[in-house]
Amino acid sequence: MLGLLVLAMVITGIELTAAQMARVDAAITDALTTQVAEFRSILTEGDPATGEPYSDVATAVAAGVARQVPNRFQDVAGLIDGIVTYRPRESQPPQIQDEPELLDAVDGLSEPASGEVAGSNGLLRWAALPVTVQGDPRDGLLLVAVDVAPQRSAVWQQMRTYATASAITLVGVGLVGWFLVGRLLRPLRDLRDTAERISETDLSQRLDVEGSDEISDLSETFNGMLGRLETAFGDQRRFLDDAGHELRTPLTIVSGHLQVMDIADPADVAGSRDLVLDEVARMSRLVNDLIVLAKSERPDFVQTQRVDLAELVPSALDKARGLADRTWAVQPGPPLVVNADPERITQALLQLATNAAQHTTPGDAITFGWRSEGGGALVWVADAGPGFGDQNPDALFERFARGERPRGEGTGLGLSIVRAIAQAHGGTATAGDTDGGGAQVQILLPLTQVQDAPVEQQ
Repeated sequence: MLGLLVLAMVITGIELTAAQMARVDAAITDALTTQVAEFRSILTEGDPATGEPYSDVATAVAAGVARQVPNRFQDVAGLIDGIVTYRPRESQPPQIQDEPELLDAVDGLSEPASGEVAGSNGLLRWAALPVTVQGDPRDGLLLVAVDVAPQRSAVWQQMRTYATASAITLVGVGLVGWFLVGRLLRPLRDLRDTAERISETDLSQRLDVEGSDEISDLSETFNGMLGRLETAFGDQRRFLDDAGHELRTPLTIVSGHLQVMDIADPADVAGSRDLVLDEVARMSRLVNDLIVLAKSERPDFVQTQRVDLAELVPSALDKARGLADRTWAVQPGPPLVVNADPERITQALLQLATNAAQHTTPGDAITFGWRSEGGGALVWVADAGPGFGDQNPDALFERFARGERPRGEGTGLGLSIVRAIAQAHGGTATAGDTDGGGAQVQILLPLTQVQDAPVEQQ
């Protein structure tokens, strides 16, 4: 940009110089033309004393010179037979009598002429008008000369002033531009440096965001992208770590039993077969749960629609009846319609029902319900089991966390899946003991997703 500015100033300076030079030359030409016209007028008017035509060359030349007042760049002279005879006054250079080149150029002129010669101080431009009077053999000449050099020098002085001012301006613009562009480009350099420091194992780098311009917006967008990448890589590593940790045990069990199995003993083969199938089924459940948790980070994990909890919750309980021999019940709540994914909410309720069945005995009560709480919709599952006791209920929502007294064997991912479904809906999942000593887990959907009107029945 500074180079373009220099180029623009140079071009502007050249154009200004050329225009000023042309203006000076035009002014000189006009002055010479005007002077010659004035000479003609004086000669045409005749002798001012008598009103008659001039009687001799000397009188005519003297009259032509006497009425001239040259400026500081001009000189006027009257020549008789090539000799400077008349001058209006003593003048500054140029003085025609001191310019031999000029006198040689006009010597012997018989008709009006103009031109330029090299004078003692530089270029001279001149114009001459011959003067003749009938009956007088002498040759007269009215001559005007203009010193071009000082007038052009004034133009060059203006251009030097322009060049100095331009140089100072360029230095100022350069310093200010260096500072401003440096500030503008610093976030981009930080962006580059941060990108270079990022590795597969370290995605914690972030840019410092200052201001509110486009570069700041870019920095915030880049930080957001890094955050999403860090989350994605963290989920990937956690998935691999969890899968590797949890699958190692069943694979070891399967391998150990197959190695010691007596293939000649049908009972041993059958027992090993049942154990292997049981472990494979457990690994399949584990992998499916891990896949659900991995998908929960995706934006399309839930597909929301208007859902009437008075229809959804009893429907989920009907599906849960086949899980175990328990006393299943629904505690109805007020009419509530939410924007939710019915399949995911049903999945969460069935997972809670499975956990409740594992911690209860045949005939124990497991209750589904919903209610309005804090401006939100609370969906819950409660059981008549031993409750959480001294355990921290919130810790059970972590992956592979298991209660102390399960009657069944799960993957330890059930409550993690429930929490992931709740968070995908913008809500939360919490747990605690009921007043009767059992456990209750609830999903709270936020206020903005609750409507008071029921879904229109089809």
